[in-house]
Amino acid sequence: MDWRVWHDEYDRPDSRLARRLRVVQEQTRQALDDAPAGPVKVISLCGARA
Repeated sequence: MDWRVWHDEYDRPDSRLARRLRVVQEQTRQALDDAPAGPVKVISLCGARA
């Protein structure tokens, strides 16, 4: 698989990847906004594949 071409999908607003990215960003934003005051640890699982 050509990963560079695969990532190009993020540049197409109507692509599945671009939509998924927006959902992940919104859920992350909401989780951080809802977190109690103080330090928060954030890890990325976007690279994980089941």
